[in-house]
Amino acid sequence: MSLILSPRRQVFLALLISALPSVAAAECHVDPAGSDRVGDGSLSRPWATLQHGIDHADACASGGLPVLRVASGTYVGDVVITRSIAIVGESDGHPVLRGAGTGPVVSVGSGAGAPVTLWMKNARIEAGAESTSGLVADHAGLHLTRMQFYRAGSFAVMLHDVGSAADPFTIVDSSIDTDGMLYADVGLTLDRAIGLVSGLYAGDYIDHVIDILPSSHVTIRDSVIVGSPIDYADGIRISGNAEVAIEDVSIQRPSWAEDAFATWPLHNYPYAGVEISAGRDPHAAPVSVRIRGLATSGFDCGVGIHVEGTPSLEGDSRVPTIAIESSLIEGRTAALMALWTGEDAPQAIVDLGGGALGSVGENYFGAGAWSVANLTPYDIAAFGNGWAGAADMEARIWDGADSPGLGRVRTQRLVGVSSFP
Repeated sequence: MSLILSPRRQVFLALLISALPSVAAAECHVDPAGSDRVGDGSLSRPWATLQHGIDHADACASGGLPVLRVASGTYVGDVVITRSIAIVGESDGHPVLRGAGTGPVVSVGSGAGAPVTLWMKNARIEAGAESTSGLVADHAGLHLTRMQFYRAGSFAVMLHDVGSAADPFTIVDSSIDTDGMLYADVGLTLDRAIGLVSGLYAGDYIDHVIDILPSSHVTIRDSVIVGSPIDYADGIRISGNAEVAIEDVSIQRPSWAEDAFATWPLHNYPYAGVEISAGRDPHAAPVSVRIRGLATSGFDCGVGIHVEGTPSLEGDSRVPTIAIESSLIEGRTAALMALWTGEDAPQAIVDLGGGALGSVGENYFGAGAWSVANLTPYDIAAFGNGWAGAADMEARIWDGADSPGLGRVRTQRLVGVSSFP
């Protein structure tokens, strides 16, 4: 399936989210000053709690999608959504939905029933405790705009089996962060999710800011990620047979953050701005990642690629593919590091420019002990790039020239070779 949503479809989805509340036939209202007992959901007699409004949303459906308008204020208590609905806050970051501390603040999904879809914008969701989470959606459609997820807890947003090719999920112009005191494990988890993340700000004390799990098809674009200072932190973590496009994304980490790689030889797993586990299940398609316009700094590796797993089934020639172009990649130990684990691990095609995947190059590999460290037995194409210390570029590359048995990082075309690999 096609992963990258066209600009026209992205604009359409954004307009759809903004237009839904205004085109619905009727609306209901929730206000902390209202009453669930005597209110009727009208503007003059609003309900008091969000859960009551959701449960009685048929009163504002009029045969169409129910729209619940939520006034500014703080609403305490976990919310369960098992029907399609649009929830619209009064303004950015208001209302505040604060969890009771026992589970997700907002749960979306109908279980074994028909899938439901939530449209939600202009609200702030506060998990409030380290063991809780913000929003969990399972087997649902989801469109979030101008949402704030604060004090992420265990994780801020978890999507499982959310979105489809016909109706991809969207998270637009939203933020995920903590209060600078509470560490969170994961900001955004995408598991079997199909959709678009655009205009996201996420970070400070989140160990794994975005975690993309197998069978997800995701585009992340125009976003800023700030990595946690803890030593095993990463910005975007990709694993399994996910298909991912990263476009115009900045991933930074504080200069005083802890180091995972204290000495050479390198640690056996790359914690990185973008961390790619390129192993594969022999019964599934391999991971596919395309990166353009990425800027990373402050991590031990700007981009880390870990090749593990088992080869594909006999007759299946597909291999993991990673293409990177037009990016500024810096790392304390290596700007880009590729590791290979075990003789049975599959070959991964890594194209940093001029290779089989069509990368145009135009990357800049910056500060660090090494610009590119290739610890796999396969060559990497890296034509048409800029390098820190370009006068002694080969000295900043670790590959087969330094350790027999490793592949080379090809920065010049060989005589008689017109393409790579």
